[in-house]
Amino acid sequence: MASSSSTVISKDVDRASADNTIDFFNDWRVSSRALDNTSTKDFYSNIIGGHLRIHKIQRGRVTCFFTVKPGLQSELIVEASIARSGKNVTAVAVDFKFKESENLVYTSRATFYNTPVAKL
Repeated sequence: MASSSSTVISKDVDRASADNTIDFFNDWRVSSRALDNTSTKDFYSNIIGGHLRIHKIQRGRVTCFFTVKPGLQSELIVEASIARSGKNVTAVAVDFKFKESENLVYTSRATFYNTPVAKL
């Protein structure tokens, strides 16, 4: 779960934005409804999101910790950053690293297409 007590907030991020980020992670938890149907879209997002702990909030970047219990018994650093942001497109990069060695385990990118609001 996200926690604001141990979260490091960069000086260039205003407190309201940091609070919104913390609230987003606190609201992103597994509900019993999500566990009822494991074939639904974003099922894994619901499970993983409930176990992320925010470590650091910076402008355009959030760093979280994620503990892996079965098998590996280790903790991962999950770092998400805005790779590119424009008027119509935003690209996000997410890196998963071992906390002890900071060796890269997995990396992913996502592209979001921003729909402009129509002016009436």
